Amino acid sequence: MVVWKLDRLSRSLKDLLTILEKIEIAGATFLSLTESIDTSAPAGRLMMQIVGSFAEFKRATLRERTKNGLDAARKEGRVGGRRPKLTKQQQDEIVSLVTSGKKQALMRPGCFKYIRLQLVVF
Repeated sequence: MVVWKLDRLSRSLKDLLTILEKIEIAGATFLSLTESIDTSAPAGRLMMQIVGSFAEFKRATLRERTKNGLDAARKEGRVGGRRPKLTKQQQDEIVSLVTSGKKQALMRPGCFKYIRLQLVVF
């Protein structure tokens, strides 16, 4: 099996070892072009496990930093996602028009979200 880069195959060492075992059972070898890893020799298998461990570590630290950044943003009152297209005043106006019966049809599909949110909160 030939791959361009090892982290394209798997980012978990457990998965990587499972895949390596399946390749070995099939009587094939693994070759990574970027890292020059060839599992036909014991040194290549060792190198594959080392590089796989680093890939898993990199993924775990990235996940941890992302989570910490999102938690810090929430503590500061920031919320992820796109900004609403309608202002609070426009949202309130849509809700009042629909709930009063002055408007029956919604002109924009996104408006239903504001009405549903208002009707759920009693």
